Amino acid sequence: MNNVANNVANNAIILGSSVALRDMIRSNLKSAGFKVLESSASGKAVLETLSDASVSCQLLFCDVQVDGMQCRNFLAEIRKMPDFSSMMIVLLAADLEQEEAEACLGFGIAGIIKKPCNSGSISSVLQSTYQRLKSFNGNFKALFLYTAAAFFDSLGRHRAAIQSYEQSLVEYDSAAVHFDLARVYLARHNKTKALEHFSKAEQSSSTFKPLVVKLLSQYQAINGEDSSIPSAALKTFAMPLDHFGRGFYNSQRIQKAMIVGGSHQERTSVKTFLGILGVQNVLLKESAEDALKMYRIPISI
Repeated sequence: MNNVANNVANNAIILGSSVALRDMIRSNLKSAGFKVLESSASGKAVLETLSDASVSCQLLFCDVQVDGMQCRNFLAEIRKMPDFSSMMIVLLAADLEQEEAEACLGFGIAGIIKKPCNSGSISSVLQSTYQRLKSFNGNFKALFLYTAAAFFDSLGRHRAAIQSYEQSLVEYDSAAVHFDLARVYLARHNKTKALEHFSKAEQSSSTFKPLVVKLLSQYQAINGEDSSIPSAALKTFAMPLDHFGRGFYNSQRIQKAMIVGGSHQERTSVKTFLGILGVQNVLLKESAEDALKMYRIPISI
């Protein structure tokens, strides 16, 4: 695992319902460069630790099953402490605990891990959470709102997701969030708003230039609707394909695509949107050089 604790203070506390869960999280945090100050099943014990003025903690892994109190009440107490008002909190919740997880979102959650979890899912969420914070230029509020939006998005609650995505954009204008909004609006068949956010995504970040470098076959229009609007949306981030000396852009249908450039989060956002369009075969490449190696096309960009 990459050391995600580099360049940040790296103290962590684990609040978990079982010894096995806490040990698994501890192992992941150690690999990521964190020092675990405490590992407990008791919310009250963790609150006592954090009430010590000498304690510095930047990350809390919190199971919604908090011993002795509701998780939402536990988090409310933490956010009352000035030193921990913006502490990174990663929540662990099972499907049957979604109601409590939703109640916890209002207290600022940086990431959510679905239980039962494994070492891989813990590592993935830990890394993506810090990468996302970096992409938001350290804006914790934008991150917390984005996490809430992604939670609602995963449940298909589009209206709540749109509201939280929009609030996140107020805090920090992110190209990736604009892409997520475009995807959700398209899922709601609001193509006008989808195109609006595609345009804003392209304008909001000079570093965000994901390129579709290979479009093959054709795109099956959603529910038989006119496909010209989704194709126009795709053009907002598709570079001229003749620049690569191969491939073609068909304005009707797309089945395969490759996305190059931008951050991992940004590439993933575009891939998710393409999935909404019906494009299931999507390759992600960090650089144009990596993409071109697949086709051995001599080119300089």
